[in-house]
Amino acid sequence: MSSTDPVGDLAAAAEPVYEQIEGTWAFHEARIQAMGLNDQVVDATEGLPIQLPTGIDSQTAQTAISSIVTAAVARLWNGRTISVAHPGMAKDAVDLDEVLPTTLFDRLPATNPLIVFSRPPKVALPRSGSGLLLGFFVHGLDGDNLTLTSTATPDTELGLLFAVAVLDPHGGHLIEVDDYGERNAIDLIRGIVPRTAPQFTVEQAVSLTLARLDDHGDLIWQPASLHQCLRDLLQAAVGVYLEVLDPEIERAQRHSDAGSVLTFADHINRQQEPERGTYTGPCTGHG
Repeated sequence: MSSTDPVGDLAAAAEPVYEQIEGTWAFHEARIQAMGLNDQVVDATEGLPIQLPTGIDSQTAQTAISSIVTAAVARLWNGRTISVAHPGMAKDAVDLDEVLPTTLFDRLPATNPLIVFSRPPKVALPRSGSGLLLGFFVHGLDGDNLTLTSTATPDTELGLLFAVAVLDPHGGHLIEVDDYGERNAIDLIRGIVPRTAPQFTVEQAVSLTLARLDDHGDLIWQPASLHQCLRDLLQAAVGVYLEVLDPEIERAQRHSDAGSVLTFADHINRQQEPERGTYTGPCTGHG
């Protein structure tokens, strides 16, 4: 028997997935507060380069930058829009060498959205093994110096921050323990999609990501191990947007009657009728 509320079903399925992303974001916020790096996060959200205090060793600097970028991207999003992607959207949605117009992203439905999969697809991990793509933040990016900006900023690339839950050899969630406690291991991986050229392919986006991260010393993993992971992630992300934003491609029709991408806020607002501008998604109180 088909559901009478497919929108609600899709949103309900994505809520526990979103909660994992929220937990990761909260963890990085706590870490930057403990490290005294809140000013650097504020600078990053304003499009300024990240300047770390002097005397930080390279390993600590890498950890700090990862947390600063995560917190800054989440603050740019700030609970505005959580979109739920149907689980079928990431599978074979776009070929790696398919030439696509960058004008595709001129029709983004919201500024700096967060996309969450209601049933996360499996992807390769840069650390070996596999993981589940929980979702990804979307933001603008100055491609030359990797500073963050809004998706509405003209003449910028599209920046993506993927949240991937790490699976153990038995297919369960890998648990990691450190000074901040015990939690599911989630890799945060940056991606770049070109918007300043007339057209692009997923493979070109992978190459651009590797080159820009390498130029700025932000490659946490070896390029060879990261390559297949980025292919999986960027193929999924571009596939989601292709299905939603390109009216000439009727791929979305093979998915849920609920539509290709839906928002938590739309579903919840129908029931709660909040005050205008009030966000009532799963992260209420954390925005």
